[in-house]
Amino acid sequence: MAASGKGNHGGQSMPHVVGTNIIPAVIALPTKADVIAPDGSEVRILAKTDRASMANFRLAAGQVTIGVVHRTVDEVWMVTGGEGSIWRCPDGRPDLGSEDKLVPGVSIPIPVGTHFQFRAAEGTFLDILGVTVPPWPGEDEAIVSDVAPWKPNVAVVP
Repeated sequence: MAASGKGNHGGQSMPHVVGTNIIPAVIALPTKADVIAPDGSEVRILAKTDRASMANFRLAAGQVTIGVVHRTVDEVWMVTGGEGSIWRCPDGRPDLGSEDKLVPGVSIPIPVGTHFQFRAAEGTFLDILGVTVPPWPGEDEAIVSDVAPWKPNVAVVP
């Protein structure tokens, strides 16, 4: 028999049990950030399995993140609102870096080892839906990049 119910966080349901299998919970987009990412962006944690995790990343108008590089995970992003830009650089080689515009509907891959930094345009927020493979392991995953091009202005919680 399946069991379900509403949790207290962002409309999260309880996992469904079908026989000996568990179907992961359904999660609605939280109104407030769950955590601040190592790069300084707001993170709203969404669905997760043993093999992947999903989150919403948000910057306020004009915010610039801290440049980082991931140790072990790939991410694939899709812009869902606002405007901004992202700078990506393979293997920490600024001569190979490039900047791309971020607008709704644009998707962008960030393979492991890619240095990256993103920012919201002046006058508008930036919302991104991100999938991380394997699932996000914790804040030690991100290392501050020493080749990021922009001066960050996000407030990072110590």
